[in-house]
Amino acid sequence: MQRFRLVIVALALACPAAAVAQQRAPEKGPGVVTDTPGALVIEAPRADFPDAFQHSTLRHTFRFTNHGTREVALEEAFGLKPGAQVTFQPARVPPGAQGTIEVAQDVQDTRGATSFRFALVTDEPGVSRYRMSLSGFVMSAFAPELALVDFGRVTRGAPLEKTIEITSREVDRLQVLRVEDVPAFLDLDTKGRAGLADEGLLVRVRLKERPPLGLSTGRVVLWTNAPVQPRLELHYAAQVFADVEPETHPLSFQLVRIGEPRTIDVRLRSRSGRAFEVKEAVDTLGVVDVTSEPCDGGTGPSPCVVLHATAHVLGPLTLQGSLLVKVAGDAEVLPLTYGGMVVGPEARVQDLDVATTAPPSPPATAVAPAPPPAANAPATTPPPRGLSWRARNDEDLYGYVVYRADKEIGPFRRVSPVIPVDSERGVDHRYVFDDPTAVPGRTYFYYLDTIDRRGTTERFSPVRSRVTPAPAP
Repeated sequence: MQRFRLVIVALALACPAAAVAQQRAPEKGPGVVTDTPGALVIEAPRADFPDAFQHSTLRHTFRFTNHGTREVALEEAFGLKPGAQVTFQPARVPPGAQGTIEVAQDVQDTRGATSFRFALVTDEPGVSRYRMSLSGFVMSAFAPELALVDFGRVTRGAPLEKTIEITSREVDRLQVLRVEDVPAFLDLDTKGRAGLADEGLLVRVRLKERPPLGLSTGRVVLWTNAPVQPRLELHYAAQVFADVEPETHPLSFQLVRIGEPRTIDVRLRSRSGRAFEVKEAVDTLGVVDVTSEPCDGGTGPSPCVVLHATAHVLGPLTLQGSLLVKVAGDAEVLPLTYGGMVVGPEARVQDLDVATTAPPSPPATAVAPAPPPAANAPATTPPPRGLSWRARNDEDLYGYVVYRADKEIGPFRRVSPVIPVDSERGVDHRYVFDDPTAVPGRTYFYYLDTIDRRGTTERFSPVRSRVTPAPAP
């Protein structure tokens, strides 16, 4: 059993509108709730949205009525997450009048069970901002849900190629229509096919001979023929070094308190064994000072040099930057990416000793056609035109998704919405999916995926054949 240290820090989170909120009256600020009731009553301020796909736009209308005795002026409405457009009408609401707040929220790359929050600010003295939310589930149309090509640590020189298989159960044959945002040091080939029925893509990503030194991350946008989510983001990562490289990378300052210096040591080594010197190291944030010396304590060039990096943080900031290291005789600087968590001098920090144990067993399942009615019972209800299954210990999942094909090898298409799990614990849960588009008398092939609350799918059942029964006479 492996053990590790988990650090929990008490921090205050600021919303995107915090800078604007600071200019308003105190009761209009983020997180402030007063005892003064507002005149506006919003119908269903906590609303749900139907299952959506990444990079889609949610649209919703919140309705309100002025139940007060004076006119209320609406000053501003906004979302607390990126991608929100919020409008309202009318701008001035007389007593007894009604109005609407229109929300258009781009879910961007959000995935899983999520909530989007919105706020409305009025001119009412002492009344805090009105709050609304949209909650629901966002899934990806592609597998894997996070398409990532990680080259890992790379020695600059020879080209390196990696492949990734990408499939979608939203189209019979996934295709790339165009590609955007490919960096100069990558080549992409999206013409390969994957899957037993060639329904998926085999994407080849080639790292060219001279990629930039240091950590390179980003994403390439593939526009596909998947109608529910045309945009597919293919993420990449590479740590590229030449002869001189750090023993560990990226660098981590871990926890840094404001006003208290924090020092870490980083060893640089030469692959070829040549002796070198570090001339200087410049921090892009301007908060880290660096000194260097040979690892053996000598005074001249050495195949190993240790950097002593000290962070001096005097105020709140995001501690993410790079040390630009100049090695004597090298034409290029060596960028070393670093990060850390900054907390106030009085922040409470709790260390927990957490034991890692084996993950819980997946839910037990059995998938089969629904049993036929007893011989002596009238057949009043036909068996489902799809699948029935049972499972235990699946309460921590979000739901199931059913896929169907005409052939056992596919291509498979999603034919169900996300079917929520039964939340009752300790019992067998029984599920039925009645396929509304199945043709009576035809044989189809089905399988199930589970989907967790983070939006990650996992294969849950083997492929099963099913003859669609005829409707009851």
